[in-house]
Amino acid sequence: MSDLDKLYGNGGGRKTYDYVPLLSLVVSFLLLAAYGCGYALFSVLTSSILTAETTSIILAWLPPLFVGAVVSALVCIPLRWMKNKIVLPLSMTFLILYYVVLVIAFLTSDAVANRALDIYVLSFYCLPCIIPGNLFAWLAYWKLRV
Repeated sequence: MSDLDKLYGNGGGRKTYDYVPLLSLVVSFLLLAAYGCGYALFSVLTSSILTAETTSIILAWLPPLFVGAVVSALVCIPLRWMKNKIVLPLSMTFLILYYVVLVIAFLTSDAVANRALDIYVLSFYCLPCIIPGNLFAWLAYWKLRV
């Protein structure tokens, strides 16, 4: 049995790692939709806590962290019943890749005046989802893989 078979949990039958990156890419788009729905559902809570007068950085980052942690925990629940458990952690890794690509795109854009604000808004809504999502997914993967 090869190392890839051991990594992807294949019992020696069909090589499942051929489609894992593509499946992870598709699932990462579903994760983007899940986080977007989470922000839409919790927007009332976010707007009530995050007002224009909020000067504390902790109060400003609490609602996005709450949304990111709740949606990440909900997304990681089906990991227990997934046959190929590496798909969800790899999908979360794709989210990191999307974030890095967008930051590079903002840094290389010609709009210098809005560059800092664009990166701040992107970080404000992406990092609270990416960090708990990767943490939960990889911890659950390492705990559930057998």
